[in-house]
Amino acid sequence: SPSRIGDIIKAALVLTHFEHGYST
Repeated sequence: SPSRIGDIIKAALVLTHFEHGYST
């Protein structure tokens, strides 16, 4: 389901952003 893929991508993006923000 495209919805699930989008949810996973969104979660991955949020996690990446969080990690980057935390690292900075």
